[in-house]
Amino acid sequence: MRKQIIDSILDKIKDVSEEIIRCDYDIEQCQRKLNALMDDDEVTLENIVAFKVGYKSAQEIEEAILQLDEQISIKRGELETGILDSEKTKRKRS
Repeated sequence: MRKQIIDSILDKIKDVSEEIIRCDYDIEQCQRKLNALMDDDEVTLENIVAFKVGYKSAQEIEEAILQLDEQISIKRGELETGILDSEKTKRKRS
């Protein structure tokens, strides 16, 4: 009985070891593919980040930047209006 348990454990260890070897091989293959892609001048860190964020093209990125710039301009205008209103209120109280 004891020998069967030991044999079973050894078989599991062997299976896991083989799986580790397969995973190591797969990782090595993926690293080689990544290195080959990174050697391509068209693949930049910006492209990778944009892809990760979900942008499909430079056009989408440009549109997002323009929208953010517009929102910033609106907020700056609101802030300036608020500052002017605050100054007017202070003057009236004085």
